[in-house]
Amino acid sequence: MFVDPQLHLYITLATVLFFYLIPKDYPRQRLILLLFVSGLLIFYAAPYALFACLLLGGATLFLGRFLASGKSSTVVYIGALSVPMLTIVGFEYAETNAPIIAKLGVSYFSLKAATVLVDCRRGQASPKLGEIFFLLMFYPIYSAGPIERAKTLGQSTLQSAFSVDNVGQGLLRIAMGIFLSVYVANALLHPLIDASYPSIVNNPDRFSALDVYLYLMLSFLALYVAFTGYTDIAIGTARLLGIKVQENFHFPLMATSIQNFWQRWHLSLSSIISIYLFKPMVRATGRPMLAIFSAFTVIGLWHDVTVQYLVWGAGHGGALALNYRYGRYCATRPGLQRFHEHVLVRNLSRILTLSYIALVSGFANAPDLENGLGIVKALLGVNT
Repeated sequence: MFVDPQLHLYITLATVLFFYLIPKDYPRQRLILLLFVSGLLIFYAAPYALFACLLLGGATLFLGRFLASGKSSTVVYIGALSVPMLTIVGFEYAETNAPIIAKLGVSYFSLKAATVLVDCRRGQASPKLGEIFFLLMFYPIYSAGPIERAKTLGQSTLQSAFSVDNVGQGLLRIAMGIFLSVYVANALLHPLIDASYPSIVNNPDRFSALDVYLYLMLSFLALYVAFTGYTDIAIGTARLLGIKVQENFHFPLMATSIQNFWQRWHLSLSSIISIYLFKPMVRATGRPMLAIFSAFTVIGLWHDVTVQYLVWGAGHGGALALNYRYGRYCATRPGLQRFHEHVLVRNLSRILTLSYIALVSGFANAPDLENGLGIVKALLGVNT
């Protein structure tokens, strides 16, 4: 969020009031209102992020129309796709002290711009200036998702009449999100972690392997609770405006494999990976395992241009590729399938899956590569 939850709610309620004062037959005017509010909030958080968003939106419109014309070569197509990716890299290095909301926002709107360009190339989108900026800037989903696509978040979604049900569902979802992100994650879990494992990130060698393991599991739990809380606020805020954005989580802590995890975690990102990276790579190479590994390695760098997130992407991609291979092996062996359905095996699978994900997450989110390696060594008991 751009501001504290209470102020976010006040701004949203004021926006909702003005939004519904505009008749539903005037979606363009409603669009202008939401762009104005979104632009103000982005500028408040990081003026240079708004500048980058406006530049990229304009470039996406120009490049998208050219790609949609069918006159572009493969080289031009690749060059066009490099623009949003270079936006992420350029922002990372130009604004090293930027607030996290600015970095997340740039990553999200750059990825959405890339999907617009691909859709234009495929003949599945006809870019319009206002709708592109709405997709990139819409403030509820700007920095935490869900990641919508041009065909699911256009001007046509702004024609809802006022609905008591939408308001009730929206407020309930926002309240749930505030409870999870503010009270559970920030007021309970983070202080518990800090009190139980002080300075563990900087001095992991001073802690036992069990302490490091519990720290990683609690840290990932805090990350999940905060993330799902922010998503609830985003979905609830959009619902107040009569806009239904997609769900982003489906009980990921219940995952029994890395593949099952990505069928439950950050669902909008999983969809983007499948549609825009994995499937095209499979068609191009005929090698699903290579496609999975490559797609997630790219997504790792999309999260952050660091060695740690490169390892994060490769770690998820490699595990998914092995899981895919093992799944094919099990498909022709009914006995092995029955073994995996046993309640004890399923629960053990959950523990192993979350342990691996928490380790990779802890490594990626450590302050630097040295600290990340220190955490891994402490967990394995190889500190010297």
